Amino acid sequence: MADEEFEEKLDKKIKELFETYDSSGNGSLDYRELVRAMHGLILKIEPNLNDEQLDRVVSDTITLFDDNHDESIELDEFSKIVKFLVYEKGLDLKI
Repeated sequence: MADEEFEEKLDKKIKELFETYDSSGNGSLDYRELVRAMHGLILKIEPNLNDEQLDRVVSDTITLFDDNHDESIELDEFSKIVKFLVYEKGLDLKI
C-alpha cells in the first residue's frame, strides 16, 4: 500500500477511534475517556500493564501531547498519539 494511501486510511481510522472514545461528544477526550482509549490501544502493544501503570501512561500522554494544556485531548492531539504508537511502538490498527 502506498504511503499516501496508508496515511489517508490511518487518518480515517484515527477519526473513527476518536469519535468512539469521545463519549460526551464534546470534541475532546477528558481523562476518563483517554483512559478508555489508551486501554484499547496501549494494551495491544503492552498487554501486561496493570491499572497503575496504565494511569501513569495516560498522565504522561496528556503531559506530552496536550499542546494547548487544557488537560483534554482533541482530535489533532489524539492523531499525534496514535501515529506515535503506530510508527514508533508498532501498534497495528489492522488498516
